[in-house]
Amino acid sequence: MQSDEDRLMWKELLGRSAKEGVQLQAQLRNAFVDAIVDGNLPAGRRVPSSRELASLAGVSRTTASLVLEKLAADSFLEARPRNGFYVSSALKRRQVTFGRSVDNADRPDWAARMVHAEVGYPWQERPQGWERCKYRFVYGEVNPQTFPFTDWRDASRSALTSPAIQHWGQDSGGEDSQPLIEQIINKILPRRGIAAAADQVMLTLGTQHGLYLLAQTLLGPGLKVGVEEPGYMDARFIFLRSGADLISIPIDAFGMTIDKRSTDCNYLYCTPSHQAPTGVTMSTERRLSLLTQAVVQDQIIIEDDYEPELKYDGAAAASLKAMDRSGRVIYLSSLSKLVCPGLRIGYLVGPETLIAELKSLRRLMLRQLPGNNLASAAQFIRQGHYDRLMTEMRKSLEAKAKLIVDTLRKELPIAEYAAPTGGSAIWMRIPGCRNPSKLRAACFDAGVLIDPVEPYFAVAPKETWVRLNFASIPKELVEAGMVVFARTVSKLLRSGG
Repeated sequence: MQSDEDRLMWKELLGRSAKEGVQLQAQLRNAFVDAIVDGNLPAGRRVPSSRELASLAGVSRTTASLVLEKLAADSFLEARPRNGFYVSSALKRRQVTFGRSVDNADRPDWAARMVHAEVGYPWQERPQGWERCKYRFVYGEVNPQTFPFTDWRDASRSALTSPAIQHWGQDSGGEDSQPLIEQIINKILPRRGIAAAADQVMLTLGTQHGLYLLAQTLLGPGLKVGVEEPGYMDARFIFLRSGADLISIPIDAFGMTIDKRSTDCNYLYCTPSHQAPTGVTMSTERRLSLLTQAVVQDQIIIEDDYEPELKYDGAAAASLKAMDRSGRVIYLSSLSKLVCPGLRIGYLVGPETLIAELKSLRRLMLRQLPGNNLASAAQFIRQGHYDRLMTEMRKSLEAKAKLIVDTLRKELPIAEYAAPTGGSAIWMRIPGCRNPSKLRAACFDAGVLIDPVEPYFAVAPKETWVRLNFASIPKELVEAGMVVFARTVSKLLRSGG
């Protein structure tokens, strides 16, 4: 029987690893391992029985027994017949040492050593405590309602079979996961009108990784790169870091404009499917004109196929790569934004010579990509889960977009926007709003989180723009969240903000 003091000590130790979304068995094991490795449970210390542990941790006795038995099997505990479990004496405790503090007189001038220290890379910074906002119309979160937990678990189990594990280690001179490459070539690219051979496709850790590889391989001082304005901020910063000259090319209702600015470039970067951040889909006429210009001006087009399969109704427009007859389009896309933002799997399609060079460079950055994720993704596509997910996502996004538009028409009629026909965000201008930072702060105070859009612009806009991303917010919160947003904006405008 344990004393009250012992019970309090164990409750404190066992509560440290509690975490929402983690299985109780894993939480309990984590608590024990942390306490043992950190030295808070010394060798030879008796641990509670399964009955006592179940009561202390608030779990079933079966769960408590499984945890104790597994910890004993892994040598964290030792079982003594008819006497219970004790902390093992066979483990070495974590040793923490503290080095001498650096003498300021000897400290190197790190800023002077950084080649690009003068360049700032602003991002969509969020205020402290943003996770507590009820209505989060922001980019990059996972919606537990739409993420296919069961399907991904099934795919992961398939990737854990002995034959599948053989594909985890592509440690052979930069080769890719062939099962995933095959699925991309046979199932994903044809829907974008693209036919490619295996040596024309390479995998990346998302589109951003692919853009960095391209910039390091193709760009440099003296070369000009045309980028959309507004446009994806990290593409701009990656190209800027290469030393190339950037030319901002405006966006209109048909996509990237074509004029003297676009013709005076060596490379053009665009997001024609759903332009980031405006959501504009480049028209077929504009696509053909851009491809013609690339031939006449000897240009290369870098196509970032952002949210390619999220058109709500009807077939999506063909990719630029599918319309390219001169081999001038390098194509990038990603599974991450469609399946899960944290998946970090992208792919790049280009000529064999370029792909071979990019793979060599990638090997210098990453010896190999995470084979377990690649194997799981291949099974996920092969088993048909990807197709089903796309269908469900289109329906979900269309329903949420309609709720947003209907609420804006009723609650904030002054807002200027085009109703989305695809994608996961709506781009709008707020006439009369002079201070976007003040607008975001007011929304935050009201429980609505929106991302800043200034990083999308090379030159700070004179008007206030807002991008509401609705991919991750649960459908049942959309309408209420939009009402709060609209009324907060109206109140701010009435006060002269």
